[in-house]
This record gives sequence, C-alpha cells and structure tokens, in this order.
Amino acid sequence: MEALSYKIYTPLTRIVYQSTQHYLESLNGESRKHNGQFFTPPGIAAFMSELPDYNSEFLSILDPGAGTGILTASICDKIIKQKKTKRVRIDLFENDERVIPFLEKNINLIKIRLKEYDIYSNITLYKKDFIAENAHLIDESLFANDIVPQYDIVISNPPYFKIAKDSYHAKLMSKIVHGQPNIYPFFMALSAMLLKRNGQLIFITPRSYCSGLYFRI
Repeated sequence: MEALSYKIYTPLTRIVYQSTQHYLESLNGESRKHNGQFFTPPGIAAFMSELPDYNSEFLSILDPGAGTGILTASICDKIIKQKKTKRVRIDLFENDERVIPFLEKNINLIKIRLKEYDIYSNITLYKKDFIAENAHLIDESLFANDIVPQYDIVISNPPYFKIAKDSYHAKLMSKIVHGQPNIYPFFMALSAMLLKRNGQLIFITPRSYCSGLYFRI
C-alpha cells in the first residue's frame, strides 16, 4: 500500500505570535507604555483578516504600524487559503529599532511561504515614521487631486497614546487636530487618503473612538 504524504500548514500568524512573545520578553512594561505598544493577539489578527475581500488576483496592502508583522502574516494566511490572489504588494512601516529585527525576520518568512504557494510578493519595509512620511497628504488634499490612492487594504493596530497639541506629530497634522489628540486617529486619517476607491480600512480602535471634542467636525 502506497504511503500518502500530507503537508501540514503552520499558520504564519502563529509563528509571528511566537516571535512577538520573544520580543516582549526582551522589554520591560514601561518601554512598551512609552511607545503606546499594544500587540495584536493571534485571535484578533485572524478575525481582522477575515474582513477583507480577496477576490482580486492582485492586492496592494498597507500595514502602517507593523510591529512584529502579525497582521500582515494573518492577511497572507488568508490569501494562501483563498487561492484567488496571485500577486501581492505589501508596504509596512515601523520605526522602533528594537522591534525591526524581529519584523525583518518575519517578513522573510512570509516571502518564503508565499513563494511556496506560487504567490508573487513585493514586500517593502519602510523603517520610518508613518505620520512624518505622509503628513504632506493633508495639505495636498486641500488644494488638488494629486493624491494617488495606492492600497486595496489597510490593516493596522496603531499605537495609542495622547499627545500634546504642540508636539511634533500634532504640528504635522494641525489641519485635523482638535483638542488634545491621540496618535491613532492620525494613522487612520492618512491611511484613508492612501486607500483606493472601494478599498477596505481595518483598524483596531478604543471604545472611545469618535468621542471627545477632538473628533468634532
């Protein structure tokens, strides 16, 4: 009788979560609090990756606060499972030098896994501040239609902390700042500007989202 061989699929999300745990073990609680870091549990990442539409053969994806890359990993797990997308472009932003080595290792793993399933990937990590790099979009949107939306999907668990009205990021985003702002709406505003028509914006937000004076139009 001929033996049958089955390939067991280990989710990228699970592997990246293990990497996240190793990263957290290298930190103390205060350093995470200072940067507003709240890492996404694998169950939440899996839920978020269920929300997009994967019917296109090509998808462009933005992860503007990538951390260790668990949301990107979860999206790629779903792309592999759906078997409809053949090409992906993924841009990730992360500027925390301590987490970047973990993220780079996970990106390489994601590339290898996608290739194994005959999915062409163009994955770019920008080791930059997402807000600083894209704040110019606010001014451009007020005067012209020069912004070219780039992404079908934006998925993010952005940092969460209040900032002073005269802080660096608040000044960059002064056109949309009201009251005492939190950092995460800046990620949302700029991500929305980079989203294609009928694209999907998937964010983790606190329960207080859209409450308070700084959300008033």
